[in-house]
Amino acid sequence: MPRTLALTLLPVFCLAPSFALAQPGALATFDPSLAATVAEAPEAEQDDEYAEDETYDEEMEYCGGGESVLDEARYEMESGDEAGAHRRLVAALREGRVEEWERGYALALLGELQLRRGEPGRALVNFTRAQRIEPSATSSWRASIATALYLRGRRTDARETAREAREDACADVYAVASCYAANLVLSRTERDAETRAAAAEALATLRAAHPGSEDAFADVERRVRGS
Repeated sequence: MPRTLALTLLPVFCLAPSFALAQPGALATFDPSLAATVAEAPEAEQDDEYAEDETYDEEMEYCGGGESVLDEARYEMESGDEAGAHRRLVAALREGRVEEWERGYALALLGELQLRRGEPGRALVNFTRAQRIEPSATSSWRASIATALYLRGRRTDARETAREAREDACADVYAVASCYAANLVLSRTERDAETRAAAAEALATLRAAHPGSEDAFADVERRVRGS
């Protein structure tokens, strides 16, 4: 091969892997004009787009920050510190530290905590606010809303809401506790004895089918009793 031709092809073979190896036939489909473009590009423009002090932190969430107030409150609630979760949410909402896209869910979580604290009236207020902000998420809160309505003595509203909750929750394998709550409210609010008995039978079926959820079911019963 003439020396002039060899020197001409040398950059092509050096750059080929980044363009051609992923293609069938490797260099058979390689476009030499691409090599010229890269070879002429300034070296600074080929640097990594992330500066040394802007490297990705794997512990940060993809939305661009650490854990949100809602996440922290949820973790506290799940670890048994419901009082701490309540204080955190109330303070964050009052001080405007809840992201706008999380506000509806934060209000619903606060309603859930208030229901557990025996404050069904306040829970209803916050569930109603949450519904206005996130109407598409209402189905996941209906069982708790039905419980709060029942505890406030609004039996007709509780019954209608519990029927809707049962339809949604009992079709979801991950919403067993909500399904149980809906049936428990219906076992106390349905007008005819046969329908109340059917709801009570559904409770027994759920307990038998989900022995690992015994604590969750007991918690639901305590809430519906208002204790």
